[in-house]
Amino acid sequence: MRPLRLIQPRVAPTIATLFMLALPATAPAATPPAFLFAWGSQGSAPRQFFFSHGIAAGPDGSIYVAETGNSRVQRFASEGAFLGIWSITGSVGTLAVDALGNVYVAVGHTIRKYTAAGTFLTSWGGQGSGNGQFQSVGGIAVDALGFVYADDWLGGRIQKFTSTRAFVSAWGAPGAGPGQLGGICGVALGRGDQVIVTDAVNNRVQRWTSAGVYIDAWGGFGAGDGQFSFPIAAAANAAGDLYVLDAGNRRVQVFDALGGYLTQWGSEGSQPGQLNNPAAITIGQNGLIYVDDKDNSRIQVFGDPAIATRPATWGALKRAYR
Repeated sequence: MRPLRLIQPRVAPTIATLFMLALPATAPAATPPAFLFAWGSQGSAPRQFFFSHGIAAGPDGSIYVAETGNSRVQRFASEGAFLGIWSITGSVGTLAVDALGNVYVAVGHTIRKYTAAGTFLTSWGGQGSGNGQFQSVGGIAVDALGFVYADDWLGGRIQKFTSTRAFVSAWGAPGAGPGQLGGICGVALGRGDQVIVTDAVNNRVQRWTSAGVYIDAWGGFGAGDGQFSFPIAAAANAAGDLYVLDAGNRRVQVFDALGGYLTQWGSEGSQPGQLNNPAAITIGQNGLIYVDDKDNSRIQVFGDPAIATRPATWGALKRAYR
């Protein structure tokens, strides 16, 4: 295993503007999706971001973004229109949304559950290494049955809970062997509720069944097809294709449901379609791909290159929600 290349901020965030409003479509996995539109800039006002670390799509099409720097969650329409905001006390990390629209946010050693509008419901966790405790919560995912999977990244394990906080099981151990975890990890759900973990420090993707049975892994350090430099997060589409946010290489790589390489896009920079220390990725109900481009303080949206587009106006946004 080659030494890990640490990710450090390189350039100051830049301002991004919502350029175009895209019609819903699903990008073919074998074709790199095109940049469609973006929103955000650095700051603390609505639709601005500071050190965002998580993004997730709700069942109604809403897009949620969690910000460490501003200690809050923002909610947007799929086209980027601002819908709401709530503040959170503590170190805000990643987040996930269940089939009912409830929002689960990693906050330090805990998981906090909110309604779609930000009303607090419950929390669980606490510092420690016992069942249901965390040394620090990393990635979170929620399956169709409401089970919650959370990365205890300093503890080198994945923990599984019911939607009502009950501990179910845990698997993994610190290390670099099969089934072991090297540190901070992203968690996603694949076809058949496979639990997919981006093992960032070990530069690989690992898969388990929802019961914690180890399946396989792929990757390795590098910049070639199927190699990674700090893969921080992933999201799967309805077909089971997996979009891996290869943060150190400033790109997204796409794999089929068996881990076969399909395509990629992205490079370092602040222009449309470029990335600077991206932190999270999700796929919306519209089939579009949303990337939390952290150090550029913006959300970028990608889709089918052949998609029809039209200029974004307030009138267009209102018509989309009539």
